[in-house]
Amino acid sequence: MAQQVIPLSLIPQGWFMSWFMATQAAFDICVTLQDSAQAYVNGQCRQSTTFGVLDQGFAQVTGSNMSLTVNIASSDQIFVVNHPVVVPNVKGITVAQGYVFAFEDGDDQDFNDLYCTIMAWQSVG
Repeated sequence: MAQQVIPLSLIPQGWFMSWFMATQAAFDICVTLQDSAQAYVNGQCRQSTTFGVLDQGFAQVTGSNMSLTVNIASSDQIFVVNHPVVVPNVKGITVAQGYVFAFEDGDDQDFNDLYCTIMAWQSVG
C-alpha cells in the first residue's frame, strides 16, 4: 500500500476553501482532506479508468494544520507534482492561495490518476 501525506501550509484557519478532485485510474484511490478540527473529505474513494469527479466542495477552514492524504492500496508508490498557487490583487496583496496536484500511481507516468485543486480565499464577497 502506498500513502502520501502532504501538509497544506498555504490553507490557513479562517479562510474560505474550495476543492475539486478527479480520477482516471485502474487502482482504487482514497483521499482525505482534513485539519485539526474536521475532515472536509473523509476517505472518499474512486476506482475507474473513466475520468470522473472524486469529490468537490467548499467550506470555511475551522482548524489548523490542513493536510491532504492519498492512499492507493494496490500501488507500491505514489508520485506527485505539486504546484503552489498565490493570487495577488492589483496592489500585490495575496487574496487567495492554494495548490494544484497531479498524482501518478504506477509506471505509465501520465499523471492523470488523481487531479486535485485546493484553493483558499481570505474573504468572501
